Amino acid sequence: MSFVLFLFTSSHQVFLANISVVSEPKTFSQAVTDRQWCEAMKQEIFALEHNQTWSLVSLPSEKKPVGSRWIYKLKYK
Repeated sequence: MSFVLFLFTSSHQVFLANISVVSEPKTFSQAVTDRQWCEAMKQEIFALEHNQTWSLVSLPSEKKPVGSRWIYKLKYK
């Protein structure tokens, strides 16, 4: 693979090296063990609260709650 890197600029080489090293957690249990993912989750919750995206209310007894889950993806740009 080292000969292939010569085809890319140095900034592209750094980018390719970083994406091959970093992994995305598949579960919340995996994410909470990483300081950076914990910080990202805190920022996401803050943004949801700040933008008043949702609010907590009492659920009527005849209704079922809507489920949710975290999706962990890295944004490179």
